[in-house]
Amino acid sequence: MPARHGSLEYWKEEIRRAKLYQNARNRLDRWKQYRQWYRNEYPEQQVTVNKIFGVGRAMVPQLYFKAPTMLVRPRKPNMGQQAKVLEAVDSVLIEQMGVKMQVKMAILDAYLTNIGVLKAGFHSIGTELPNPPDENDTALAEMLSSLESSASPGEADDRANAPGTTHDYVRPDSPWLLRIKPEDLLVPWGYVDEHEVPWCAFRIRRPLADIKKDPVYKNLANLKANLQIEITPSGVKSPNMLGFAGTTADFVELFEIWDKRDGTIKVLSEDHDRWLRHEKHGLEIRGIPAVVLRFNPDGVDFWGISDVEQIRKQQNELNENRTHEIESKRIANVKGILDKTILDPDEITKIQGGKPGILVLANGPPANSFTDFQVGRIPTDFFKVDEIIEKDIREIVGFSRNQVGEFQSSRTTATEANIVQSANELRSDERRDLVADLLVEAFRDKIHPLIFQNWTTQRVVEVTALGGWIEYTGPQIRGDYNIACVADSALPLSRAQEQQMSVAAFNMFRGDIRVRQRELYARVAQAFSQIFPDAEHLLLSDEEVTQLQQQQAMASGPQAPPGAKPTPIRKAG
Repeated sequence: MPARHGSLEYWKEEIRRAKLYQNARNRLDRWKQYRQWYRNEYPEQQVTVNKIFGVGRAMVPQLYFKAPTMLVRPRKPNMGQQAKVLEAVDSVLIEQMGVKMQVKMAILDAYLTNIGVLKAGFHSIGTELPNPPDENDTALAEMLSSLESSASPGEADDRANAPGTTHDYVRPDSPWLLRIKPEDLLVPWGYVDEHEVPWCAFRIRRPLADIKKDPVYKNLANLKANLQIEITPSGVKSPNMLGFAGTTADFVELFEIWDKRDGTIKVLSEDHDRWLRHEKHGLEIRGIPAVVLRFNPDGVDFWGISDVEQIRKQQNELNENRTHEIESKRIANVKGILDKTILDPDEITKIQGGKPGILVLANGPPANSFTDFQVGRIPTDFFKVDEIIEKDIREIVGFSRNQVGEFQSSRTTATEANIVQSANELRSDERRDLVADLLVEAFRDKIHPLIFQNWTTQRVVEVTALGGWIEYTGPQIRGDYNIACVADSALPLSRAQEQQMSVAAFNMFRGDIRVRQRELYARVAQAFSQIFPDAEHLLLSDEEVTQLQQQQAMASGPQAPPGAKPTPIRKAG
């Protein structure tokens, strides 16, 4: 008899189906193998040329954002100041939440598995803490009250971690955006996009003792560990966990279900007969609490096919060919036949040692003591095959010879150089836009709603465009905004380029009454920080400039009106 819709048994069956969908064609085993290849964990007897690592390390720096910059523009009139405040808050949160590192890891996940996942939340890392309708729950009330503060986002950086976690990027009364492993996201069978799924689930592994101390969980009396982490000298037996050799620990695997249809969060363990959590989550986010980076969507499967999946056979062939090259080299090494009547065993040992300047004693003519011979040669076709395989890999992932900055000939014209540069940018533009879209969706649909909802007390943030520190609350800056992420911030500037651009901007805006001149001078001085390490100390204050201008005006005396004739000079006496 099928389980009643919405019951605990119904959701256990849904989780089982979602796990089957995720692991179709042994997908999880392949993902695990690709990560091992990336770490150069191949058979010991195999000589490797780890293109999986090389391509991945070349891809990440081209796609991640060196200094992510969020641009906020209002969609309604009279919201310009609020947009500037929100833009400044985003800049603070990007650093506080460690967005740069999280995006790097998501890009690597997308390269290896085609899926990079960033989960958003507020307060705690495993679950969220909605404000209950009444605060009769003492543990929850104490935890929530301990988080009330009027600190600015920047001040939260110096305070303790949020209760229930030691993660440095999870701060009290602040949103967080963390990368989770692709295998820890589950979706219903048959859906192909995170925006259309009615629900999603996150696989969570936590120590049993920690779960029993967490006040958001209920019905813990009979909860038992269902995942034992055993670490032996041969490695970790249980997935996704690390520890000390020879130790064991009891963990529980939970599934945290977010249902878009009724706004509930449910937590279950497949071996437990009661809900650990079942309530409204109360967070004003749009969609599921995660954003997904997908490099190769195919419109058929949610998980798709990764870049590594496309080049795995070429990687194996390259390793096999290189192993054969080394074996052939060893076989083709010079060999020889020694006459033991002329050379004693001790003297032969000296020759085999390979040390320079040795003296060997012979019992007869040395020329007759050794005859060399060679068994075969290294086939030159091996090296041609290497080049063909590497060319295939470059073309499959879009890294052709020109696109990786190499030229077909030693003579290169300026036009050819521009073609190489344009092709290189074209290759990365699409995926860089995907990363920008990921950040836009994360802030627009997850982080901003959490700020608007939960930051009800007064905070301050420095907004240069508004002239200094501005007080605000979440409801005060709530609004409808266009969000954009500057894609060019992924391209690192050299110091010389930064100085050149700063001088150009200075010449453009100098003397413009609509531009704050002191800030303009300070920005240019910062670009030359090696010469002017303290720009603020270099520049006069506005009061000092005004006083100096008055002194100069007084020293020059009254100015004659235009067209006036000069007063004739009289001789004394």
